[in-house]
Amino acid sequence: MRWLILVLVFYRTAFAATETLTVNDVIQKILAKSPDRGLIDQTYHGSESLIYAAKSPFSTDFNMNYGYELSRLQALSGITNPEDRNLTMGTGLSKKLPTGTTMGVQYSRTVQRSVLSNFTSALRPPNQTQDLVSLNFRQRLLNNMFGFQDRIKIEVANISRTKSHIDRDESLERLVMDSIRAYWDCYAAKESLRENLVAREKYKTLVEYIQRKHKQGLTDRGELSRTEAELSNQERAVKTASLGYINSIERLYLLMNQPIPEEVELSVPDLLPPAPAETQPVEVGSLRKIKSQALAVQAAEQERGAAMKADLPSLDFVGKLAANAVEKTGDRSLPEMINGRHPNYFVGLEFTYAFDSDLIRSERVAKQVQYQTSLIQMEKLKAETLAAVDHTARNARAKYLVAKSAVETSESWEKVIAEQERNFRFGRIASFELTQDYAIYLRSIAARSLAIADYNVSLQEYLEARDQLIKE
Repeated sequence: MRWLILVLVFYRTAFAATETLTVNDVIQKILAKSPDRGLIDQTYHGSESLIYAAKSPFSTDFNMNYGYELSRLQALSGITNPEDRNLTMGTGLSKKLPTGTTMGVQYSRTVQRSVLSNFTSALRPPNQTQDLVSLNFRQRLLNNMFGFQDRIKIEVANISRTKSHIDRDESLERLVMDSIRAYWDCYAAKESLRENLVAREKYKTLVEYIQRKHKQGLTDRGELSRTEAELSNQERAVKTASLGYINSIERLYLLMNQPIPEEVELSVPDLLPPAPAETQPVEVGSLRKIKSQALAVQAAEQERGAAMKADLPSLDFVGKLAANAVEKTGDRSLPEMINGRHPNYFVGLEFTYAFDSDLIRSERVAKQVQYQTSLIQMEKLKAETLAAVDHTARNARAKYLVAKSAVETSESWEKVIAEQERNFRFGRIASFELTQDYAIYLRSIAARSLAIADYNVSLQEYLEARDQLIKE
């Protein structure tokens, strides 16, 4: 009794309020407030970075430069100035398109103040300003033909993001399944504590009865001591069950990220819901695990296709249009440049080829292996998933029969105990026979609680295997 009082005092001082919990309540709290839910969501949001990384080559680049140079260098040609002071400034934009096209515009101005030599003084004034503008164009024709490989990277990133969304739902389902297991652990622990408390009261009643008989000299030798020892064992069982219940409650509320109330009432409307039917076919291709792996195969196939074409030569069409003007002052050179009186045109081809590249060869082999591995994993996962669906259905049906039998057995033993207690009061059986029946009765009660919890967990595992535990 003292131990029970200490347990109750501990609950009233350590915890906060009374709460009724159903399995659905636990699931909702887990999905709303569990830190594990936040970690799963962050992992999914991290997949967004793959999209940005794949699109990063297509950003618009802006550049600007500004510099000052003092030069008194000599040249082998002898055509130099004693001193040149150059102020340079420039700005530009460049953009790569998904079509494999790179375009850019660049503007620069150079302001030069020179001390002229005897030779150069006849050729130019000492102060000059040059404005230069250019339009650049480059188109990939073979390797990364018209942006083929760049678009593959974007497509693979989109596939990975979709796969991450499916994987998130799968992770949330596992989290929910962990919370359901914790809930039924609490149920079994609480039932164990309750039944051990009831059993302890039975043993106390029995000890008090035998003590009265002992005072009258109507007991067998050692009967009172044996019964008191049984009561002591039951006291220890109550302490063990109390600790197990406290631990299970703490684990459940830790998963839900909630304060522990003073008392928890586990509400279970139906202890033994119907077992799964014998034949409930499932379309394996509709299951999340298979969808996720199918996307992995698709991404690997795309990357393999890109790697197969990576050894093509690089052939680029290059074009450039430029115009400049050189005048004594900037207010004269800028309009001159805009008028385009001094243009420059260029078109050409650039060819590059890496002969016998081990890097390209290794990339091709790696992507081929990755693709073949994903195909093997797909076939393996299909077989394992179908087996898991069949196994969980069979397991749930078997545990339903076990739980039903355990309930019937415990009900039978309740009747036996009631009958045996009457027999003991009328002196038809000895106390040790009654305590033996008590022990068997307690085992049947414990087996019933565990069987009910095991069945309900197995039923949820069956739903998990069929992706029916949570909605996408």
